[in-house]
Amino acid sequence: MFFNKKKVKGFTLLELIISSLIFSILAVGLGATFFSGMRAWGVVKQYASDSDILFSLESFARELRQSMYQEDLGFEGSLSEITFLSVKNDRPVIMNYSFDKTKKCIKKKTRSLKESDEDKEDGEEKNILCGIEKYELYYLIIEQKKAQWLKEWKIENNRVPCAVKVTLAKGTKEFLKTVFIPVCR
Repeated sequence: MFFNKKKVKGFTLLELIISSLIFSILAVGLGATFFSGMRAWGVVKQYASDSDILFSLESFARELRQSMYQEDLGFEGSLSEITFLSVKNDRPVIMNYSFDKTKKCIKKKTRSLKESDEDKEDGEEKNILCGIEKYELYYLIIEQKKAQWLKEWKIENNRVPCAVKVTLAKGTKEFLKTVFIPVCR
């Protein structure tokens, strides 16, 4: 008599606990997937940055190995800049790599070999790597069976160095490449 047989609409406590548990498990699974994806993204981004540096170093090495000596043009370099005669598309060109400390970029300038001095400022210039904290070049000379690394190479040396050592640093990583030049004498 006192019982009301009217149906009560709503969820029972047991149904709420079970649905909360299912939602929590799904949220934890999605969160773990998201954070592992972010971690993987960071690793891939770091490898992509390293591969840009390694590719640029290999490109520099290839051009340097193709360098040649010509008396009036020579080979010149300091700790942060290098200029040499090389070959691009089967034509001789003057290559220049320099480090802009303010922009932290390595610039590459390619200038075609022309007869007149008025045309010396033409050519293409582009930033090949940015975000570089350190860029150093050293030049190997071998005289009388003794090898010595120099901080600068002058045209007056009248030859090409036997090797160029390049050191780059980006973030906490340092990259080192030694390029031996076949036309060394």
